[in-house]
Amino acid sequence: MSPRLADHLSLIYYYKMFTYNPVHHVVVCHSCTTCILPGRVQQTRHLRAKPHHLTGHELKATLELFNSYDLFDEHTLKENQQQTSFTPPEIPHLRQHSGFQCLQNDCTFVTTSQQNIGRHTSKVHDKVASLHKKTPL
Repeated sequence: MSPRLADHLSLIYYYKMFTYNPVHHVVVCHSCTTCILPGRVQQTRHLRAKPHHLTGHELKATLELFNSYDLFDEHTLKENQQQTSFTPPEIPHLRQHSGFQCLQNDCTFVTTSQQNIGRHTSKVHDKVASLHKKTPL
């Protein structure tokens, strides 16, 4: 099989395994249910690890596919979230986590740790747990 045909067949397979979401500018890995960050190092690390184990032509073709997308990094995603007031729709194939969201005005801090939300509210907003009876933390 020629390298071009192998690349083509790999891309057909990986189109089904990865989804580019143009609304959020992220690539979602269906099998890992996570977003793949932009940057060749992070993407290569993800693709070489379980369950993918990509090497050679498959790895190169998939990296080229990811490189063709307009991906946002975490900082840009957070900036866009702060600038918009609408709640974006769920992203298919992306794992959801239960968590905590800061309820202070214009704060977009979210975490999966109750301890971290407590630390955040006390350090950033000067709120302590005893105030929770009067206002939301």
